[in-house]
Amino acid sequence: MAAEFIVGLRQHIAEQDSEGNLTDAKVEMAKEGVAIARAKAPVDEGDYRDGIQVGRRGASGVGVEFTDWKSRLIEYGTQETPEYAVAAKTAEQLKQGR
Repeated sequence: MAAEFIVGLRQHIAEQDSEGNLTDAKVEMAKEGVAIARAKAPVDEGDYRDGIQVGRRGASGVGVEFTDWKSRLIEYGTQETPEYAVAAKTAEQLKQGR
């Protein structure tokens, strides 16, 4: 049942996105998320900040990706470093409409 729902949902999204409008809107929101996240990112050498980018998954999946190897350490912190929670704060700001 759940698998049928997911297949149907993906088909519906593909049909709705036949002209690219939905995906274009997702990309624009992801670009906004990237800008917010980069502004919140701590910068030492810049690798973490520069690794924040728009990512694509499949035909219409779009999101903000954190590609630097230190991303989890910076997001959640370690014993030696504070938790920055850049992804969580970015998501919350996007939900609130900036």
